[in-house]
Amino acid sequence: MKVCMGLVLVAGAFLSSTIAYAADENFDVYVFTGSTYDDNVYRLPDSAAALVQNGTTKLDDVRTTFGVGGLVNIPVSRQRFVVDAVLRRTQFNRFNELDNTNGRFLGEWRWAYASRATGTLGYSYEQRIADFFELRTRTRDTLTDQSFYGRANIPIHPRWSVVVGADAANISHSERPFLDRDQVTVLGELLFETRGQTFVGLSLQERTGKFDVTENVATVGAVNNDFDETAINAVLRWDATDKSRFSGSLGRTKRDSNNEAGGDFSGTTGNAEYRRIISSKTLIDFELYRRTALIPEIASLVVTRGVAVEPRWKISSRLSFLGRIGYEERDFQGERFVLGGNERSDELLILRAGLSYTLNRALTLDVGLGHQTRSSNVDIADFDQNEISAGIRFRI
Repeated sequence: MKVCMGLVLVAGAFLSSTIAYAADENFDVYVFTGSTYDDNVYRLPDSAAALVQNGTTKLDDVRTTFGVGGLVNIPVSRQRFVVDAVLRRTQFNRFNELDNTNGRFLGEWRWAYASRATGTLGYSYEQRIADFFELRTRTRDTLTDQSFYGRANIPIHPRWSVVVGADAANISHSERPFLDRDQVTVLGELLFETRGQTFVGLSLQERTGKFDVTENVATVGAVNNDFDETAINAVLRWDATDKSRFSGSLGRTKRDSNNEAGGDFSGTTGNAEYRRIISSKTLIDFELYRRTALIPEIASLVVTRGVAVEPRWKISSRLSFLGRIGYEERDFQGERFVLGGNERSDELLILRAGLSYTLNRALTLDVGLGHQTRSSNVDIADFDQNEISAGIRFRI
């Protein structure tokens, strides 16, 4: 499944060609530009490590991005068709070998049938530079992530419904083929609606991952990271009031890897999400989770535990605020991460804050601050990173 950036360009051309025919509220075309100062581009512990890894003690750089985007959101009877595309060019001031063209595309059909049956069928595509959490060198590894997905909520009784879904994804890297994989997820849920607008039920999820090649690891040799995973959960969705919403799941996940070095797991997993609407202008989202994961740049199993808080505040009709505080613990289960008899373990703290100011119908200004800290029992994995960004978006 290889799709080039031309798909994004075609989508952009489609959006532009339809501007004369779509209602203004259903169509948006914009151009944008912005700069970000990043004080630790390659996520290294210090300048000494930077000298060893990259031949320079410099850690920081300024990157500038400019691009064009478009959104079509067209209702047709009970259906809705959405196309969202962005094409970007990013240039670095110092590490110009990282200059790249990237973008994303989303196409969705949001359907409804009769009074309650609803669903989504879609395709997503994204191309960007891969993260430097593990790479840490001056290598431009282009990540391409695309997915076909669908989901349907089907009533089978006035108070019973079935949810079915599937996702077929392909992830590829230009410089690290051992990360390339096809991943298929199938989901089924049986839900019962109580009189208090609460849904309770059971969920079954099956996931398989097939990697294109084996991973060569110095400490253990060739590693086949293919896996099969099954998760069975009890689920709860509760609209307590007009200002409180909760959803959560709790159950057991079992992952079998084709190679012990890829990591096996059997244990309790789950998540809880709570939204508190404080006023018409302010809300806070909370999330708590424990799950198995394939985190960026890692082909074998990682078990993550975390908590996140995300406040949103519409300060005025023109000015809005979005923040995020996240803390995550990562336990690396594969044999390749056992050092001195101990498995690798990381702690990651993420802080984000941003302001968006709408000057008029066409012009929006954005500024943001970000911070990441990772501490690990592997010294080279420690880092602190800060960034400051500012950008402008002009609606055509």
